[in-house]
Order: sequence, then C-alpha cells, then structure tokens
Amino acid sequence: MKIVVLGPFHAGKSTFVKQFCGETAMSLDKMGRDGLATTVAMDFGVKEFEDIKLFVFGTPGMSHFSTIREILSNGADGIVFIIDAADPSKDKEVGEIWAEARKYVGNVPIVVLANKQDLPNSRSTTELRNTFEFLKKCKIIETSTKNKTHLDQAMHELLKRSLDKVLPLISKLNKYHGQMKSFDQLSNDLGVTKIELKKYLRFLEVRELIHVDYFLEMLWLSPTIKQIVDKLKQ
Repeated sequence: MKIVVLGPFHAGKSTFVKQFCGETAMSLDKMGRDGLATTVAMDFGVKEFEDIKLFVFGTPGMSHFSTIREILSNGADGIVFIIDAADPSKDKEVGEIWAEARKYVGNVPIVVLANKQDLPNSRSTTELRNTFEFLKKCKIIETSTKNKTHLDQAMHELLKRSLDKVLPLISKLNKYHGQMKSFDQLSNDLGVTKIELKKYLRFLEVRELIHVDYFLEMLWLSPTIKQIVDKLKQ
C-alpha cells in the first residue's frame, strides 16, 4: 500500500520515513542555507508492517515544491500529515499544505502527527485543535519522530482506516477465493464489465492485497487480508 508523508518544511517528514522504514529508507536532499538538509524530491522506504507491505513516500515541504507533492500523492492509500507542534511560525504553511493536499487526495484517510513532543515547548493535541479548525475531527497522535515515539501507533491507525475503505470490495472477492473461471460471475455480482473488474483487481494486486491469475481467471486474497475478512464474517 502507498503511504505519503506530507507537512511543512522541517516538520520531521524525512525523520519519520527513516525511523519507521529503517535501513530501506533513502532520501534525495541538499544542504540549505541554515546548514540543514532539506528534501528536494522525495524520501522513500519500504516496510512490512502488520504483514502488509507499505511503500512510504516523504515529500518536500517548501512551498515551491507543490507540484512534486501532488505527483507523489497520486494513488495514495493513506496520508501521514506531520505538524511541527513546537514551532508556531510554521502554522501558516500547515494550513496551506493541508488545503493543497485536500484538493488532490480527496477522501484518502489521513492521520495527523503532532510532532516534536520531545521538546518542552511542544503543543498538545488540544492546543493544535484550537489553532486549526480543520483538525477538529481529525485523528491526531502526539509523536517524536526523533525518538520513534508512537510512530507504529500512528501507522496502525492509518492502515486500519485505509483497509476499511477497500474491505467491502475485498469481502465480495472473498466469495471467489481460489475459484477457477470466476471472473464472469464476479463481474456480474459487482455490476461491472470484465475490463472494469480487471482494473479493480490490478489496483488491489499492486498493493499485494490479492494475487491474480488472469489466464485461469482466479484470485486469492493474501493470507493477512483473508484472515481479516474471515474474522469480520464471524
């Protein structure tokens, strides 16, 4: 599944990717005038998390990189939005990037990180909700990417929300798990053409949620997804 990390300049996005993904993380950055590295294209890492493979893309936070943020956000299954809770001077950028992101990610699930909680002047979840009207109903998790505090909790919450969006479709596919020549009946059940069905299947297949044999017209849910769907039936 594709996870995109958004937020202002130096909010902790690159650190999140590096700390969460570990040795698979890589970054394209350069040194800024302040002597600190800043991402100029993207950060990237891969991690098997709760038996699901995640492809994590970190985005540059400076305002003139909006086109890169939009390109990297295309096809995202979930968004990690990081706020520097210790630096109110970045609040204007927070609002701008949030509004920008909502235009191109639509209703993709978002989890907000109130980052840099290791600093004494860091604002709480309540303070951030009072500052930003658009955060009133958002899930906010207080984190320190530097210390790896609550990063797994944040990703668990985001993964749950992302899977909830596709589970209704996957539950229908479960009826045809391991059945040969099932695509005609499946497309009828879903009310789509076989061409449209294959687009849905490829969407799930590339995320490694299902496996498909297009010649035999068979599909299998991945073991983790199969277990989740079977539990829902109980």
